[in-house]
Amino acid sequence: MWDFVVKYWVEFAFGAVAAGLVAAYRKMAVRIQSNRDTEKAIADGMKYLLMFKLREEGEKYLTEGRCSTEHKSEYEKVYTAYHALGGNDTITALKNKVLQLPII
Repeated sequence: MWDFVVKYWVEFAFGAVAAGLVAAYRKMAVRIQSNRDTEKAIADGMKYLLMFKLREEGEKYLTEGRCSTEHKSEYEKVYTAYHALGGNDTITALKNKVLQLPII
């Protein structure tokens, strides 16, 4: 009798535990991938918002032909965040022009 229990029920129990662990792993893997997708979407959105703001402010400063020290510092900090998010060099040329403007 014990041979039957040990042979079949213990195997069944280990199989059920293994199946449960696999199911939990798959569910967790899907959740992790979903979180990664969400984080990427948020980062991309933030990058484009920063790019828009850098372009808008940069063009304003270039039109005025001058920029204060505080604004240059803030502009450079926003550019650093934009670049850290994977921003391309399109805004770099604009940033360099802004930083070369005369200080008011």
